[in-house]
Amino acid sequence: MGGMSEDLKRTREYIQLLATLVATIAYQAGLDPPGGVWAGDGDGHRVGDPILLTTHPGRFKVFFYFNSAAFVASIVIVIMLQNEHLVRGHALEMAMILDFFGLIGAYAAGSCR
Repeated sequence: MGGMSEDLKRTREYIQLLATLVATIAYQAGLDPPGGVWAGDGDGHRVGDPILLTTHPGRFKVFFYFNSAAFVASIVIVIMLQNEHLVRGHALEMAMILDFFGLIGAYAAGSCR
């Protein structure tokens, strides 16, 4: 019985693809945060500091935590996919929900005015 069904294998591949995509998006958003980074030193900031952190620190913190949650959840999902028992259980579903809510929250915090 050790083999997985074709449907389960296909679902696992799609989940792996989505988790990798979210990890890539979250990583890139962390490197280049919404609003960009300061090009020069100035009043209360240094070169490379996120502009959003200076102009709207609350929004930046929300973005940072949601983006970090999405990134970590994606990595956890990729690791969970290595275990067939975890693929069949609800833990993977919860990790995916956290993953997508993290991405949605980061987008909302980074794009609202």
